[in-house]
Amino acid sequence: MSSPPGAPLLLLIDDDSGDRAIVERAVDASYRVHGVASLEAALTLLRVSTPEVVVVDLSLGPASDDWAGTLAALSEITHAPLVVYTGHTHATTQPLRGLLLRAGADGVVAKEAPILALTAALSDARDRLHRDRLQTRVRLA
Repeated sequence: MSSPPGAPLLLLIDDDSGDRAIVERAVDASYRVHGVASLEAALTLLRVSTPEVVVVDLSLGPASDDWAGTLAALSEITHAPLVVYTGHTHATTQPLRGLLLRAGADGVVAKEAPILALTAALSDARDRLHRDRLQTRVRLA
């Protein structure tokens, strides 16, 4: 399966190539996926491209447990919805989930959840983005 012509771009940031492959297969029919293994590579890519949605692992490598800093860095350079996709199961508990959402995440999905949970979060994020764009156009008209 391959993404359809004109499919929106999804930026996938995950230092685990196996997890990137799982996500790429799951969304291939709906998105063009550009996968990178580090926040630095993602920030470089975001300077030259505009993804419709960004999927980011909560911790990118052993030295990266500053999830709030990761979300802040991404939010500064892109207005695309940010969906956290993490192996940290505690990230989906209400207290941490709330912190992640307040820090800029538009969705939080545990990697142990069925992949359909991620595709649903992506769909929700895109729907919100399109509603926001429509509301902006209506206000400007």
